[in-house]
Amino acid sequence: MSSELVNKSYKLKKSQIIGLPCEIGDTVYVLDSRHKGLTVRYDSIFNTTCEGFYIGRDGLEIQLRNSGITHGGYGKFGKTVFLTYEAAEQALKERAANA
Repeated sequence: MSSELVNKSYKLKKSQIIGLPCEIGDTVYVLDSRHKGLTVRYDSIFNTTCEGFYIGRDGLEIQLRNSGITHGGYGKFGKTVFLTYEAAEQALKERAANA
């Protein structure tokens, strides 16, 4: 996909426009989760590459590259996927404080 196409905003619904938070190929930082029953615990951060975007009912998700740690998949920008390690670390601390 060309960076020209990636940098364009996408129309979601009547006149709702969003800008993409990063480009395909950018490094992103992801909160790594562990599941125990119905409980999800985030306990570490790993970096991977943005492979694309998905816009669904829940909004924009970032497609993650298969990193060997995960099979790829998607994450929510600002919730489990961040542009900097520092932002991911801050979110991890906030989740731990609220647990």
